[in-house]
Amino acid sequence: MLPDNELMKIQVKKPPRQFKTGAHTQSDCGSIHLEAGEQVTFITPSGGECDFSRTDWGFYATPSINARLSNFGISAAVIQNKMDKIFVVLVEQEHNARFESYLKDQGSRVLAWLNSDFPDHSQNP
Repeated sequence: MLPDNELMKIQVKKPPRQFKTGAHTQSDCGSIHLEAGEQVTFITPSGGECDFSRTDWGFYATPSINARLSNFGISAAVIQNKMDKIFVVLVEQEHNARFESYLKDQGSRVLAWLNSDFPDHSQNP
């Protein structure tokens, strides 16, 4: 067994740096430095998982969008905010109503859903 953090370097920010993203406050809790071939898995309270992997050419930002991610009840979308900045987001399907509210509050819109079982957001501005 490897000692803690032998492969990846974790920097925890205490206290977290806080900043506004529109009407919401975000907390920057730290950084994880990955080498090629390393992965971290983010787990939701309901047990959903999202892997983030480093390669020698860049990153895999999610597991397979139309299989593993969907099986965990997470949908991937490309959104655009009112300042024309584009983001890839992962939406927990059980929190779809919160996501709809967030889009409306932020003046953002879905440009595309990336998995085949995406929610219907055709009414999205």
